[in-house]
Amino acid sequence: MKSFQFWLTAACGLTFLLLSGCNRSPITEGGSISVPDDEYVPPEGILTEFQLTDQQGKPFDSKSLQGQVWIGSVFFSKCPTSCFQQNVRVGNVQRQFQDQGLKVISVTCDPKTDTPGALWEYAKKFDANPDVWYFLTDQHFEYLKKVANDILRLPMQEYTHSDQVVLFDRKGEIYGTYAVLQPKQALQLKKDIAKLLGQSEAEPDVDSEFEGFNAEDAGPAVETDESESGDAADANSDTGA
Repeated sequence: MKSFQFWLTAACGLTFLLLSGCNRSPITEGGSISVPDDEYVPPEGILTEFQLTDQQGKPFDSKSLQGQVWIGSVFFSKCPTSCFQQNVRVGNVQRQFQDQGLKVISVTCDPKTDTPGALWEYAKKFDANPDVWYFLTDQHFEYLKKVANDILRLPMQEYTHSDQVVLFDRKGEIYGTYAVLQPKQALQLKKDIAKLLGQSEAEPDVDSEFEGFNAEDAGPAVETDESESGDAADANSDTGA
């Protein structure tokens, strides 16, 4: 009788272990679910909201942008050319309007390199206020691409992106798109932000925005055409090759 009970207990224990193994969830040490890239399927349809991770490793929910005036752009930290200069201009906008409630998001197109830790170090180059300017990443490039395409209405490929900045009003609608490497369009962006925030329009000297930054960090200079008007231009692509 005791022998029968022993083998019955052993059989039950083995069955439990086998069932536990079949139902094992791919949970990482941090508590999040890790899905291999080749198994990831991006959400269907057009995104109207999104969730990413910021440079502090904190979850960022686009719902926090509701009722805010905000700007968004795409970049990657290893870009050797215009990304740095674009973010210098964005940093200047942040400093001018952060006390009036402006929010800023920058979405990477290189998630393999741009981890939260890497983005934290990158953000320091622009004196980014982490409560205002969010450098955002995700473990899946395809999801980041949908955020860029569906929310910002900007093209994105790995290491390739638009060099434009998109301005959203308090209703969450796109107010304008600006090629900020062109001084007149950078100024127009500031004028429109001031208008949406109910501030008086300033006339800052946008050419002075690069003063105090290390040119070596920016890579080769990018030529700008000052003859362009302040109207939003069509999206231009910038490759980090």
